[in-house]
Amino acid sequence: VAHRRVDGQLQWLVGVLQKAEESGEKVHIIGHIPPSHCLRSWSWNYYRIINRFEGTVSGQFFGHTHLDGFEIFYDEETITRPVGIAFLAPSVTTYVKLNPGYRVYHVDGIRPGSSSMVLDHETFILNLTQANQPGAVARWQRLYGARETYGLPVAFPEDWNRLLDRLQADERLFQHF
Repeated sequence: VAHRRVDGQLQWLVGVLQKAEESGEKVHIIGHIPPSHCLRSWSWNYYRIINRFEGTVSGQFFGHTHLDGFEIFYDEETITRPVGIAFLAPSVTTYVKLNPGYRVYHVDGIRPGSSSMVLDHETFILNLTQANQPGAVARWQRLYGARETYGLPVAFPEDWNRLLDRLQADERLFQHF
């Protein structure tokens, strides 16, 4: 039963993306569990769908891990060209001694010809150590902005792919990440 339900989800997604493509619309996919944390067969099919609809899917947003991160999707033929990115946002829960966090995305606006792509994002946290001091007032604070912190021209998949190369070459940047 579970497998049929999962297959039905992806068939439904393909139908929605097909209609959006035919209408020239852009789509943001919002989910709980990131594709890399799902069943392997489901993930593989999801990756193929993202490849097929790379011109339609302009953003993917997930949680579940309670961590701040991203996943890059590459073309199926050469596995070198980034075709999409999934943003993994931190959680407002204190799971595993983490400060609560949330993210604000800056998206290419709703207008004719808009890419609807994420241009940047800012992450905010509530420092629980400070907030739990006697007499302290809990205040959310900006932790970082992606473009500013990582020197990204924009936050498109190609930019995040170049960041991966930089993270591999620069230990200080990697530790900062």
